[in-house]
Amino acid sequence: MARPKGQANPRPADPNFAPYPGCAELLRRKPGSCDPDQPVKLDIVGAADINAQIERVQAALDKVPLLDGGLLWEADRKVMVVQLVGPVDGSSPAVEQAKALARAAGDGLTLEFRSVKYSRAELVQLCDRLFPTQKQWAAGLIEADGLWDPDRNRVVFLVRNDRGDTQAWADRIKALNDDRVVFEPYTPAPDRTR
Repeated sequence: MARPKGQANPRPADPNFAPYPGCAELLRRKPGSCDPDQPVKLDIVGAADINAQIERVQAALDKVPLLDGGLLWEADRKVMVVQLVGPVDGSSPAVEQAKALARAAGDGLTLEFRSVKYSRAELVQLCDRLFPTQKQWAAGLIEADGLWDPDRNRVVFLVRNDRGDTQAWADRIKALNDDRVVFEPYTPAPDRTR
């Protein structure tokens, strides 16, 4: 159902959307060419097109979750690295099919394929299991932050090294006996509020 012209957009304000830029001028030149009440997604850094392409490639790889090792966008080279579980040298028909899906979805992107050990789904599932249960398997330690790191193709536990429990965390991570998990101590930035 069309909204009467000039009626405010009924959606709540979303900081990611803005009024259609230049729509008034465009309407003067070509009536009916845009809707001034229809917001458009902001593209402050000029990456909306690339992000849309990345999302299309990811959607294609969602069809092969056991092979999808994650995507990496290398902005400096303007290359999308598609990580796949298995050999990317042409010897695996399943991996070749996944590469074809990525190529079709990434039309216009420069793609490189890299072989990784673990799937994105496996590592995300591991994150979903380990991070919420830290109080059980790392009892007595202050909870750590972390993430699935597609660059490393691992789950990374980020532990502050200024709390005195760095070695205890290293021991707990080692006790997991899981090469999918990496321990990384870090020094927090100085508190600039004092």
